[in-house]
Amino acid sequence: MKIANIILSVLILLLAAASAVFSYFLFEKRSQFVTGWAKMAQAINASAAELDKDSGLKPLAEELSVSALSHEAYSSLDQKLPKLAERSKQIVNVRNDLADALRRVGTAVSMKNLADEKAMRGIDTHETGQNAVVNAVRDTVSRRDRMFGYVAALARNQFRQSLSVDKMKNADRSALKPLEDSIAAVNRRKGTYESTLRNIGRMVGAGFDASESGYSRSSGKVVSGVRDLQARIRKTQSELDAAKRTIKNHERTIARRIEEIAMQKNVIAEKNRQISSYKRALGRPADDSGVVPWKDGSDEARSRLVGKVIEVHDKYGYIAVDIGKGSTVVQEIGNRKLEVNAGVKKGLDFIVARGELAGKSDFVARVVIDEVGDFCSTANVAAGSGQIRVGDIVYWAKSK
Repeated sequence: MKIANIILSVLILLLAAASAVFSYFLFEKRSQFVTGWAKMAQAINASAAELDKDSGLKPLAEELSVSALSHEAYSSLDQKLPKLAERSKQIVNVRNDLADALRRVGTAVSMKNLADEKAMRGIDTHETGQNAVVNAVRDTVSRRDRMFGYVAALARNQFRQSLSVDKMKNADRSALKPLEDSIAAVNRRKGTYESTLRNIGRMVGAGFDASESGYSRSSGKVVSGVRDLQARIRKTQSELDAAKRTIKNHERTIARRIEEIAMQKNVIAEKNRQISSYKRALGRPADDSGVVPWKDGSDEARSRLVGKVIEVHDKYGYIAVDIGKGSTVVQEIGNRKLEVNAGVKKGLDFIVARGELAGKSDFVARVVIDEVGDFCSTANVAAGSGQIRVGDIVYWAKSK
């Protein structure tokens, strides 16, 4: 029993020694673990601080402070640590967006050999791709500025207009207004020139083609036509001068003829005096020299014509009258009587009246001559006329 107690005591002593050794090692490990935990917390806090720089977001380093990440706050780590991954993801998304934006910029400036998406996002390759895009943009801006300079020089040298390069860089539409006005004025003048050349071409019998291919050829034709016209004008001028000389000769001849006419007028005046004396000797009025004989078929002759109704045909609506192509009237000129044909023809209007023409007469009807004989004609009676009788007088109705 004593031996068993001794063995048990030794075992307990050995266990106590082992426990002390293990406790020492456990304490060392715990110390290392706490130190490592603190270093990890410092690293996480430093990473969060780096991610916070110029991010414009709520500082994450304040939430992920060293004390907040200590081993003593182990229970809250599940809530805090995912925020670091979330913030990292946001930064990565921004990086990717910036890389994509740079690629779009490169595409917009027609950049050649543009880096692909992976190279533009890569940590070890992005700098090369970004520098290439920046250089391409710089070259594009440089070319744009040179082009603006060329446009300003063009406006100054060709149109004497001053353009603002700064306004053109700012895409100010008004910067090009002076140049646009000058070009519009040139186009208007060009249109006027072309219209003038076209009109000249028509006048000289040469067509004008304003296109680039036909401008030179057709302009030569117009010039040639103008030269021909000038030659014709010179010839016409020469002919005109000759005509003027001929006119002067005719004017001299006319002057002689006028003198001869004046002499003949004196002769005529003497003859008229003789005629007047003969009229007095014959007993004719001295003032009948101005009486004009009536012409056959004149209004004066027809107004003196009076006939009579010789037949009435109510059934057929016409009458017969005693006037025709041979009917005449008498014009008295002095002591002479001139017989004039009244000119009865188809289509003339006549009035039918009852009574005496010189005295009181009543209107009966209006008729229109239809068939015309030598001394007898038929006439159609107008609708709504009165009852015509044989013996009614017929006289000409002058048209209004």
